[in-house]
Amino acid sequence: MKNNLDAAALDISSLATLQLFELNAAVMQELQRRMSQPKIESQPEEIQKVVFAPKAFEVTFINNTLREAKKGYVTANIKDQYKELHKRYPEWFQLNHYPSDLRGRDFREWNTYYSK
Repeated sequence: MKNNLDAAALDISSLATLQLFELNAAVMQELQRRMSQPKIESQPEEIQKVVFAPKAFEVTFINNTLREAKKGYVTANIKDQYKELHKRYPEWFQLNHYPSDLRGRDFREWNTYYSK
């Protein structure tokens, strides 16, 4: 059968019925052979997200502000500057479990669960 059939130029309408059955059987055998082989499953490559970090002096400001906020009073101007930094680097704040704002629930939760 291999001699009679050229896969590249196969005109199935010109084949005899017996040849079609032989072709069908050969195709089924090949499919069965392929299905019985162990499957190679590769895990997708882990995508690493790029997070932009604040400059060193901004990190110092953020840490000092959080330390002072834990002690008590921080001026509204400082809170606004902190919030602006959060708007510029939201992924970094989330990665470090820092609050998005020093006002309200977000800061209270951080102070209770994440601060040392």
